[in-house]
Amino acid sequence: MRIISLGNKWAVLLVLVVIAMASYSSAAEKPIELKLAQYFSSAQMQSIITETWARKVEKDSNGRLRIIIFPDSSLLKGPETWSGTVRGVADIGCGWISGFGKEGMNPYHYGTVAWAATHGAKDAVEISKIGDELLKVFPPYAQEVAELKLLATYSLQNLIFISRNFQVQSLDDIKGRTIRSGNLAISTLVKYFGARPLFMPMGEVFLALQKGTMDIHAGFSSNLIANRLGDVGRYVTRTLIPGGGPNIGFLGMNWNAWNKLPPDLQKVFEDNSEWVNFEVRSTRIKEEEDGLNYAKSKGCQIFQLPPKEEEKIATALKEIAGKEAKEMDAKGMKGTEFMEIMLKLTGKYIKK
Repeated sequence: MRIISLGNKWAVLLVLVVIAMASYSSAAEKPIELKLAQYFSSAQMQSIITETWARKVEKDSNGRLRIIIFPDSSLLKGPETWSGTVRGVADIGCGWISGFGKEGMNPYHYGTVAWAATHGAKDAVEISKIGDELLKVFPPYAQEVAELKLLATYSLQNLIFISRNFQVQSLDDIKGRTIRSGNLAISTLVKYFGARPLFMPMGEVFLALQKGTMDIHAGFSSNLIANRLGDVGRYVTRTLIPGGGPNIGFLGMNWNAWNKLPPDLQKVFEDNSEWVNFEVRSTRIKEEEDGLNYAKSKGCQIFQLPPKEEEKIATALKEIAGKEAKEMDAKGMKGTEFMEIMLKLTGKYIKK
């Protein structure tokens, strides 16, 4: 019979203790996993930026954070990204503030008041600066976005009209035409000029244009590549119509998920916030350039809506926005005040 000496027993015990401590340490250092719901398709530049940001956060946390990305609305459908993140279905969300594409959205973000004021802006970065100031001076706007811990916000590029069988050279060209619009504000504007607004899922737009069941898509230059509309559209008309209110795009975290993080990991997110904020804003300009270049490479004709037509749009937006402001006032919202503040802020950035 083999006899283990007392010294050997202590050696064995020490080894077991070391193994146990290593196992405990390994379990204790298991990364904190966070689910990120992404509205955008994995091919879009927005998704690439979000992916880069997530990996950067993981690296800066020394492996203590793991961000699992669910792109293409695979965890939360597009309009639900904000509300689903607020509820905790996702820990982090990337999409549009409060949803989009349906009536009844908060007019501070999706109404025509902000659109009327920001019409004529040269790009999305300019509009985002207006949104930053709006958060500081208009509490109702700030109150809504306080539902999440915001990490970045951004605005959309100006709208373009994509068509297949005719060129939109004036507002008369859209009369009687069916236009796919993404929200109530766009629908209201094109209806003002005699068009028939239609909402359909983005995935159906390609075939609708190709078959002629829809005449025009009112969208963005990114659609030319990401949704292959540059392959089916033959004409693109650029406009100065804003794609939405200031900073309706967001990257934000559920407050419960945020509050559970230790301070040093919260700091990791804070330290990366400026970088991602800059990237998601400036990429809107790059998306526009890439989209238009892609369309040109496919033989699309690019046209800029003439200034006299833009003046008609500005007049229409102010008229529609004035009515909406009064409707907001009647509902207990600060519509008139909102419009006055927006016009004051945009006067600092947009030369009309």
